[in-house]
Amino acid sequence: MLLDREGRVERVDGRVAVVRVRLPEGCARCARGQGCGFGLATRTGERRLILDLPAAVDVSVGERVRVGLEQADLTRASVAVYGIPLLGLLGGAAAAGTLGLGDAPAIGLTIATLGAGLIVARGIATGLARRDGCRPRLLGPIDRGSPDA
Repeated sequence: MLLDREGRVERVDGRVAVVRVRLPEGCARCARGQGCGFGLATRTGERRLILDLPAAVDVSVGERVRVGLEQADLTRASVAVYGIPLLGLLGGAAAAGTLGLGDAPAIGLTIATLGAGLIVARGIATGLARRDGCRPRLLGPIDRGSPDA
């Protein structure tokens, strides 16, 4: 697990839980309101997440839980959002140089391939979101047996 946070269950509806996640105190990105980029933190200090309950996990209202984001999910999203447009940009510039285009056509080709990369990246990001490929997951309760849980 690359990123995990502690939260508190606010509501449980069937196999879905609403969990309030607090900002980590020492995270500069969260303090600027940027968070991790996946909705685990906002400038307001907390975020409510609607999460599916895994089959083996049962939680109750008020219980402390662990919420996490897998490293592979973050890597896939990063490649889609940043890598594909960059590849389009560099590919267009390389093609313009190879073809010996003048400045204006080279700039036009580079912008066009960057735009194509952005369109492809958006499609991949949308697909990841539909398949829950980049969503925080409820990992389970914290300290279920302790008196302060």
